[in-house]
Amino acid sequence: MRCVNRCLSATFTSTATNSRATIRCTATIMVTMMMMALLGLSATEVRANDSCNCQSNATRNVTFCIDGTNYTADVSFCELNFTAPLPLGDCSTTLRQDRKSTLRKICFIGAQPIGYTDAQIIGYLLCHILNTACNVPNEFGFIVPGPPVGVYCWEIKVPKCTMRDNGCIVPCGDCKYCIHAFDWVKSGGVCTPRLHKVCNGPDCLGTGCNQNDGCPELLCCP
Repeated sequence: MRCVNRCLSATFTSTATNSRATIRCTATIMVTMMMMALLGLSATEVRANDSCNCQSNATRNVTFCIDGTNYTADVSFCELNFTAPLPLGDCSTTLRQDRKSTLRKICFIGAQPIGYTDAQIIGYLLCHILNTACNVPNEFGFIVPGPPVGVYCWEIKVPKCTMRDNGCIVPCGDCKYCIHAFDWVKSGGVCTPRLHKVCNGPDCLGTGCNQNDGCPELLCCP
């Protein structure tokens, strides 16, 4: 900014004898303004992409397996459900999207899993979602459509940085995330998982946060 101020001063006091200096200063000002505009746009895009703010919360009571033992938790999502599925997703660029969610909180009821990282617990939850979505009813409030052929697609953002809040797993820090995209198909009355795709997001920072090493991997009970 000091350079820009000097240039502004030189520009307004310039004469024909220092026209070259005026041109150089004008160029400096233009480049500086362009850089400031680009930085402002970049910051806006990052804030938009990394936002974990919720507009519509849904909490479901879920019993899922962790290493052979069943645990029950209240699992909260920020959700968008579409009556007319979107043609494209954030992670899958080919599948329509029936639901987009951001995992906001996991609060265990009663017994607590001991000796597992937050990322491992999220991985077991995701595996449970993948393998039980075809149940009627399932714990997440949707039915894979059919017959004769139906598809249901769900993208779930999960936090890459987590912490404990009164024992609950919650996002923390700057709330970066990665996306797990699930797709189920029903054909001839048989419903099966068809796709699981992962889109890794940027790393996160935060005081007191547990940084996951990449996206949580699906962990499934035998």
